[in-house]
Amino acid sequence: MRAWKTALPLLLLAACADDDATRADADAAVDAAPLPADACPDAAAAPAGPGRYALVVTELRFADLVAPGVAPGFDLDGLDSDGLDGTGCRHPDFEGPDGAPGIDNQLATLMPILRATEARAIDGLLQESVNGGSILFLVQLDGLDDWRDDDAVDLVLQSGAGPTPYLTTDGLIESDQTFALDPDARPNPTTATLVDGTLTAGPFDVLLPVSVLNASFDLVMPIGMVQLTFNPDGSADGLFGGALPISTVLDLAGSIDTSIRDLATNLLISRADLLPDADGRCTAISAWWTVHAERAFVADW
Repeated sequence: MRAWKTALPLLLLAACADDDATRADADAAVDAAPLPADACPDAAAAPAGPGRYALVVTELRFADLVAPGVAPGFDLDGLDSDGLDGTGCRHPDFEGPDGAPGIDNQLATLMPILRATEARAIDGLLQESVNGGSILFLVQLDGLDDWRDDDAVDLVLQSGAGPTPYLTTDGLIESDQTFALDPDARPNPTTATLVDGTLTAGPFDVLLPVSVLNASFDLVMPIGMVQLTFNPDGSADGLFGGALPISTVLDLAGSIDTSIRDLATNLLISRADLLPDADGRCTAISAWWTVHAERAFVADW
């Protein structure tokens, strides 16, 4: 329990627990759920897109530094900060693995420090929450006309309400399952573009379902981005993240053990690099998660 409370404000993700009624409703809607015309995005075998397509996030991890000065992510503020001026609150930006400049990912610099504290189990706890269905994150694509290139695809990110997912022998969520949307979660719509098999959306406000003790709400990450690259088997790998407001994290700090709360608070404030206020103090920290998603179906969609 102690480790779980430590990880909660850092996970910033959760979903409502499912019950027998939710499972029954979702199972009953399986036959009504629309199926994609072709579930394998192989350009040679299926040049046309399925129109509608859904994915469920099966693996979720904080995006770490790839090498000194190199990190996954995106340029969220349009600046290539060198750390010598105030544009990024004196934090230098990174270079992306592909050589792109101006990458904002300050949370990646803190993860080795946090993993050396009582938050060291954070990665395992995050993945356990995904495997158990308490973090059930669904990606819905509409108007997907081509698997390789499409200049306008409607994308909706939303949390699911169950049923509890079946797992593979590797302990990960199995593909091709049907899930119900959480009726209490707000949908997160935007328009994405697909270029050479990679879907990119943003910047837009990314809404993440959060549950802390008995409180559940949507956490808004301004200037968020989502990127997913399709694999031949219909799965996808990518990133999502954005500007994580420091004030929101501090509001959740009450659920952290006292032994790590002050450290985590001070570290987050010291690494804030986005959304400067009128006094020039940055009010958010750039944060990214790497994801793997498998094919799924959404009931009543």
